Amino acid sequence: MITLYDLKLGDIGVVRKIHTSNRELRERLISFGIVQGAEVEIRNCNINKQNIEILVSDTLIALRKEEAQTIEVEKIGNGKED
Repeated sequence: MITLYDLKLGDIGVVRKIHTSNRELRERLISFGIVQGAEVEIRNCNINKQNIEILVSDTLIALRKEEAQTIEVEKIGNGKED
């Protein structure tokens, strides 16, 4: 299993599952369009990768490291660092 946090800059993945028991976080992610089957692209991250900017359905979203680590993805495209 890889998470959104494991993807590199420019990588594209498909959301497979959200692993959290935190209802508020789950609802927040869903409200952003981060749902099973959604395509996500890593657009930016800070130097120590504490925050990650992703593109989901033409919307840029910033996530904390801990939030990104709850999102299981399947990598479908390579990024700029590969």
